[in-house]
Amino acid sequence: MRRPRIEVFDLNLLRILDALYRHRSVNLAAAEIGVSPSAISHALSRLRQHFEDELFVKGADGMIPTTAVIELAESIAESLRHLRSVLGPQQFDPTTSPRQFKVRANTHAVALLLPEVIRRIRAEAPNVTMVVDCEYSKSVADELDASLVDIVIGAFSNLPARLDSEPLFADRWCWVMRADHPILGTSPSTETIMEHPLLVVAATDVAPSDSGMLYEAGVERPMIASRQFIGPARSRSRFLDIKGTVVLNSAEPAAAIVAATDLIALIPERMAQNAKRTLALAVMPFDDEHGGLEHRIVWHRRNSEDPAIEWLRLLFQDVARGIG
Repeated sequence: MRRPRIEVFDLNLLRILDALYRHRSVNLAAAEIGVSPSAISHALSRLRQHFEDELFVKGADGMIPTTAVIELAESIAESLRHLRSVLGPQQFDPTTSPRQFKVRANTHAVALLLPEVIRRIRAEAPNVTMVVDCEYSKSVADELDASLVDIVIGAFSNLPARLDSEPLFADRWCWVMRADHPILGTSPSTETIMEHPLLVVAATDVAPSDSGMLYEAGVERPMIASRQFIGPARSRSRFLDIKGTVVLNSAEPAAAIVAATDLIALIPERMAQNAKRTLALAVMPFDDEHGGLEHRIVWHRRNSEDPAIEWLRLLFQDVARGIG
């Protein structure tokens, strides 16, 4: 790859290169910068000539950056941030902005927060687009590094120093079972519940530590509420050696499953109470000192001064305060 001389290089092209790298899309880059997709395509052609590199190739997931772009991306983004700080603060007007936000959040947080968040966005920022991915990623920090997502919401701890976060809402683990479960007449404790077939909600494709935490690309999050569920870290049958146990990698179907079976599950209390409105369920507290479950909103530190991302963060935080 050739490095062009600054004397003959149009610095506006760096904005386009940066937008293409973050969005992986000509149309989305055009929407952010406020030009037509054809203008972005023309600018990409000029960039390819300057750098003598393909820069981006079409793939199933959009425009895939070449190694040359990946090596340059962070330096270009940092240079643009410095120029913006020198030339004046960024502006963001939610009433007119066509900004697209990319959010990754677990389904528990989505169910609690997103209805009101979207209602507010429709009222306050009608041209804003928000793309939400409800699946946990194994590379949360990497995605924030590459600006593939703007914010992430989940139960995290021990975040890398380059990521910032603030608490959104607290929850607790609780036992949930069908309303007429035979165990309810026995004053059950955790120990007696553990003797029954369980529906264990846990990630099934990432090996945990012995503390019950998952470590994914430098980000730590709880796999389940208590280490008593953890067997050998490298064992595929590590969850419980109890006949009839079912392991499920999502908590959302858990309430419906236990309402129709004799299984007992450990899920967040807010989720259980919501499910109890429509399903015949009994909810019991989980007597464990690690029963707390704090959800946080996470973003990359370099975006702390981005007024658009700050607006979105404050919106989620305001909605979270409303749920108590």
